[in-house]
Amino acid sequence: MYYDPQGHPTREEDGYATVRFTYDARGYRTETTYFDEQNHPTLHTDGYTKVLAQYNDKGQLVEHALVGLEGAPVLHKEGHAKIRLTYNERGKVARREFFDTQDRPVPLVYGYATRHYLYDDLGRETTSMFFDMHGEPVHTRVAVKKVQANRTGAQQGLQVGDILVRYDVAEIRDARTFFHELELMYGERQREICLLRQDQEICLTLPPGRLTGITLEDSVPPPLRKAGP
Repeated sequence: MYYDPQGHPTREEDGYATVRFTYDARGYRTETTYFDEQNHPTLHTDGYTKVLAQYNDKGQLVEHALVGLEGAPVLHKEGHAKIRLTYNERGKVARREFFDTQDRPVPLVYGYATRHYLYDDLGRETTSMFFDMHGEPVHTRVAVKKVQANRTGAQQGLQVGDILVRYDVAEIRDARTFFHELELMYGERQREICLLRQDQEICLTLPPGRLTGITLEDSVPPPLRKAGP
């Protein structure tokens, strides 16, 4: 439980005061439930009260479902009520699919309904492929989702909604590439990042030092998104 400076129960920034977990006989967490200061079930700020998890015989998480105060499926603020995962022969996540409250494929607010993960021969993730609710591939860009004040991302001028396009001369393919390849290899030197902001291209020259305090999300640009059935 969370407490304020006076020692009274209080809610933390995600909207709950207490979280409780339930485990199955194998020790896997199957339920996560959120409560308020009076110990009543409450909504997480993302829109749900309970998370239900299912695992396969190998102990791999295969389903992640969200439940509301009334005990019925509800949507996460990102647009899904359920996630299903499948794995490759090495036990790596190969596909992540998103579903609505009626168990139908649904696009997230980011514009895709399925994400496929690709790996190299050593099992390292290399890239992702994205698909709409009809199974058609879609092109994503890297959007700035959050910017924390007083961190280097904000100090260098990045804003929520910016679309990152180029890192020096390299195309920024996805959020993983940005953090785990480009910034990892080149973040300690001066470099130029070009972005789209309200359809205008802006290029920022960044001093040595990796960017901090930013959250990125792979997102389909709005004009490219397809309507539902």
